[in-house]
Amino acid sequence: MSEKPTCQELKNRVRELEEESIKLKLSEEHLRSLMESATDFAVFRLVSDKTNPHQLKVKFVSPSVKDILGIPEPMKFETWFKSMHPEDVERIDKANQRAFTTLRFDEEYRTYNKKKEAWRWIHAISTGGVDKNGWNNYVNGILLDVTDRKQAEEKVKEKTKALKKLNEQIIYAEGRERKSVAADLHDSVAQTLAISISKIKTIQESGEPINLEIIAEIQVHLEQTVKEIRSLIYQLSPPVLDDFDIAIALGFLIEENNEKYGVDIKYIKNINPPIHIIKPNKITLYRAVNELVINIIKHSGSKESEIELSKNEKFLLLRVEDTGIGFDLDKVTDKNFNGFGIHSFSERIKNMGGNFELFSKPGKGTKVLLSIPLSSESDSEN
Repeated sequence: MSEKPTCQELKNRVRELEEESIKLKLSEEHLRSLMESATDFAVFRLVSDKTNPHQLKVKFVSPSVKDILGIPEPMKFETWFKSMHPEDVERIDKANQRAFTTLRFDEEYRTYNKKKEAWRWIHAISTGGVDKNGWNNYVNGILLDVTDRKQAEEKVKEKTKALKKLNEQIIYAEGRERKSVAADLHDSVAQTLAISISKIKTIQESGEPINLEIIAEIQVHLEQTVKEIRSLIYQLSPPVLDDFDIAIALGFLIEENNEKYGVDIKYIKNINPPIHIIKPNKITLYRAVNELVINIIKHSGSKESEIELSKNEKFLLLRVEDTGIGFDLDKVTDKNFNGFGIHSFSERIKNMGGNFELFSKPGKGTKVLLSIPLSSESDSEN
């Protein structure tokens, strides 16, 4: 038979219970204070309606829910979902139904916050509890505003999509350039060599003494071939980009095209002293200008055109303008742009931190404005 506790023991036990009660009360007050001071999340407790276990009522929710959801009546559970995005309603409703069985809810959805006048992304996580009869008795959970994260994820997706598109355009442009080089080799170098070889075979098969005039003709063909090969090498890797700054390199490019095609594109260089941009930007700008010049010559029908190079504190600025036939921008597709090679370069320029703008109207000519970041002293060219 156990001994009855003494009076002192009972007093000590009462004191212990009082101390535990005080600690519990302080802990509850601290937790409530924490929940009430929350700004980017809200804690809640829901209880089931005994007459309808699938109907939940708000027992407690942090005041911050007003700002997070932008609702006027936070103590009514149904108001939490009134502003839900129509595309999310069905999914969240099904998740709610599952939660009464699994006692677990973990979903993200959009809700329109009237206070912020914007759609906000909410991550809701909750866990339910059952009573001894197995009824869903309560739900404890948290609401988190994850809009910033979702927006950051969307930006990453957009950037990834843009980079994928840019990669496809680079592959397209490289294929286009290889095709152009192959055509030049076939139409010039290959045919000139074929003529020379044919003449040499004729001499060998005839058995006649060597005719110096024919040898001279073959020499002319071979010299022309060397000239054409050098021209192709220059197009693939212009040495002027290594030897001069971009302003002078563009001057050589425009002068060469003026002489080659018999045109008169005016070059306005508003830069002094020489400027420096990193090599990849320099190559991209050079090839973009070459593409724009070729487009003026082949497509614009313009008798007057000019290219102006200038700069400000952060960017190298280029204006390419003609008075040709122009075109309707609203009717131009990416496919059309790719045909001119413009779209590929515009995307590359934007990807390197620059800007590309195109203006044109039928019969009113075309103007292109682009900018490329200037180099800092640490990464400038020598």
